[in-house]
This record gives sequence, C-alpha cells and structure tokens, in this order.
Amino acid sequence: MRTQTRIQHLFKTLIAITLLTVLILPGSAMPNPHTIKFTNGEWPPFTSSTLKYKGLLSKIVSEALLRENIQIHYDFLPWARGYAYLFKTDLNYMGSLGYIWSEERNKDVIFSDPIYHGTACFFHLKSNAFSWENIDDLKGLQIGTTIGYSYSPEFDKAREEGRINCQNVSSDILNFRKLLGGRIDIFPSNVDSGLYLLHQEFSPAQIKRVTFHKRPYHTAAFYVVFPRNKPSSYDFVKKFNQGLKKIREDLTYNTIIQMYQRGEFFKTIPMPKN
Repeated sequence: MRTQTRIQHLFKTLIAITLLTVLILPGSAMPNPHTIKFTNGEWPPFTSSTLKYKGLLSKIVSEALLRENIQIHYDFLPWARGYAYLFKTDLNYMGSLGYIWSEERNKDVIFSDPIYHGTACFFHLKSNAFSWENIDDLKGLQIGTTIGYSYSPEFDKAREEGRINCQNVSSDILNFRKLLGGRIDIFPSNVDSGLYLLHQEFSPAQIKRVTFHKRPYHTAAFYVVFPRNKPSSYDFVKKFNQGLKKIREDLTYNTIIQMYQRGEFFKTIPMPKN
C-alpha cells in the first residue's frame, strides 16, 4: 500500500509540474508549430544574425507568433533585397520586420500593430557645431543615408524633392566611417542602433569624437510587414497581432524589454542611458 501511495503521490506531483510549466511557458506547450519564412536584416541591436535571439525585434516577433503556434525561420539579407523578395511568390517569404510606416510602403504591405518605439537623432562630430529646428535647416549639408532605409515622412519627402543632399551607401557602419572622415556632416540614425555600432566597430578615441543632437528628428514605431500581393498575408497579420497582444498581457513582452535593457542580447556593448 505504501508503494502504491508513493506512486500516486509522484504521479500527482508530475501532473502539477506539467501544468505549472504550461502556465509559465504558454508557447512551449504547443505541439509541432507551423514554420514560415521571414526576411530580416542587419540592424543591431534590433536585428542581427550574430546577436542572441537574433536581436530585440526578432525575439518579440518570434514570441508573438509562437503564441499562435507559428515558428519563424529568418533569412538575413540586405534590406532592399529582403523587402523586394517579399513580393516574389516563388520564394515563399511571409513577412519582414523592423520597418517604420510610410505612405509609399503602405501601398505594398500590410503593417502590423507596433512592436517597439525608438528615437532617431542626427549624429555629428563634436567639432561640428551642428544645430537644427526644422528640415530646411539641413539644406547645404552633406547627409549620409543608408540604402533601403526610410527615415521619417518629412525627411523622406525632402530627400525625394531634392531639398536636402543625401549620399546613399550600403550600411550604417560606412556612414559612421564617412562621418569620422569628414565626408558627411550628419548621419540620421536610431539612437540605440547608432550607439551600438559605435561601441562595436570603433575605437574609444573615435567614439569620443562623435555625438548626436538631442532634438530627435523622428520618434518611430517599428512594425512587421506582410506583402499585400499574397492573400495569406491578411490572415497572418491578424494572427501576429493576436500573439502580440497575448505576450503583452502575460508580461512576456515586458520581460523581453528588461532582458534587452540588461544587455542580455549582447555581452560586451554598453547600453545608452536614458
């Protein structure tokens, strides 16, 4: 009888542990998640093939879709190519992430609910007494921009109309090199991303030469995008928004942000202080 009682007690304990695991990790209890493909790009600390969890935004998106029993495989590509590949039906990419809303893009893609908000400012050399109040103050300056990026509706419009001088290059790192070399006057960038790259790619002496204007040119919401030319996108955006709501409600989202703020997505780079 004692042996039977112990077995019953052990069985009940195992059931309790299993139920507790399901409550704590709702995504982990889902059997055989359906896998889809997303394009992604190098934009650390938000997205990168080299970062833990593939970066902050990648982790948020993965967790949200896992709540809907969907698993994501990320292919990291240059941003312009990754965006173009969304619309190729033979490549089967269902979405991408880290985009800010623009009127032009809204014609081609469906935007999810916002996944994160970031602040963007103009980086410049400390030796350059740069100041600005509106876009017209940027006239005559040499501005470094990165191919495939949208910066803000106002900035993009001024760029398209030729009211400001922009030099397009393939990466943010190249823009910082041009800034340090005196070949551009300012470089617009998300503050977190800009500071990350400076500490990752440049020497302490070079970092000391760079600052950013405290007046933001844009406070941007980042989104997941789904191509309008694929009928399944309308279903996937609904599922993603449902999953995003779930991880906000069960505080998984807050936990991810706290991990990011503690530097758990990368080991050696100091986080900017608010």
